[in-house]
Amino acid sequence: DNTDFFETSAIGDKILGIDTSYKRDIEGWVNLVHPDDFHNVQGLLDNPNSNYANLEFRVIRPKDKKTVWISGYAKKEFNKKGERTKITGTLQDVSDRKLADEQLKSAKDSLKNTINLSPTII
Repeated sequence: DNTDFFETSAIGDKILGIDTSYKRDIEGWVNLVHPDDFHNVQGLLDNPNSNYANLEFRVIRPKDKKTVWISGYAKKEFNKKGERTKITGTLQDVSDRKLADEQLKSAKDSLKNTINLSPTII
């Protein structure tokens, strides 16, 4: 049964912080995905009501323990029993975008607070 294993390209390995010796089974996947995101990610991947999944989630890279944000697109295949048999997809490191989004939100919140505390219109 090959559904308990995953494969990645060299670019995927770099994004995930793994190499060819990394154990690519269910345990290896569980160890990559950030614990706070795992159930949501698995729920989307296991959902037989959709053949595709777009998701953003965090992984903790084994090599440097750095948390990175991943944007993933997956095409899922299921057998007649509704059991997932295959996932094909792409991964993209979107950590820089997530950081920029957080900084923009912080700047907006700061500006809003300044305006709200100002006794006159600036």
